[in-house]
Amino acid sequence: MYGADRYEQSLLSEKGYNIMVHGRDYQPNHPTEQFDTIISIYLFNWLNNIEQNNVLLSVSRLLKHGGRAYFAVKHHFGFKNICLNEQHQIEQTISNVTLPFAKAFNSYIFDIYEFQHFNIANRHRSQCPYCSPQQQVILENEYSYAILSNSPISKGHGLVIPKRHVASYFDLTVDEQIACQLTLNRLKKIIDEEYAPEGYSVNINMNALAVLRVDHVGIELVARYKADVR
Repeated sequence: MYGADRYEQSLLSEKGYNIMVHGRDYQPNHPTEQFDTIISIYLFNWLNNIEQNNVLLSVSRLLKHGGRAYFAVKHHFGFKNICLNEQHQIEQTISNVTLPFAKAFNSYIFDIYEFQHFNIANRHRSQCPYCSPQQQVILENEYSYAILSNSPISKGHGLVIPKRHVASYFDLTVDEQIACQLTLNRLKKIIDEEYAPEGYSVNINMNALAVLRVDHVGIELVARYKADVR
């Protein structure tokens, strides 16, 4: 359970559920294994756009391929958009949040969104190889996802793809560009841990005349090694 505390862990354990809990304040050690099912009860209403996308990246990375994650999002009915976070004694902006996933449950108080990786949720929906990717998605947030190249130049050759079908990077909204950058940053950390390259090349491929010849913008992250230099 993501964003929970020891109370939720104790309550569900008493009911016989085998559960692991991660909470930024209560259980700060981030899990390293992957899970079939993840329930996120982070208060998305209290998070800014970057924090929301980083939570989505973390959950997508922890979820096994073919698994399902559920995000509980509480409705905000207050008249004030700035409220006091009593735990940290700081004022924070609070707002209503809508996630781009199917609703598994909705009520007057909160909604529950069901998440599957983009290549599963969008399979066979488009002829575009980036709108319906065949490769396993290893990371994603609201507007972008990451895969490893199926024709790698080196060990640690990844791609960050915006989910919306757009040919040029400059036609993406600012929020989409930020989401791509956050995914790129997280992808680099994964490749660092797996391959420890000495450097990287970052390329933005735009329009069908680009190297990948796909009419859907993609950002290449290519790990580089000293042995590559002749």
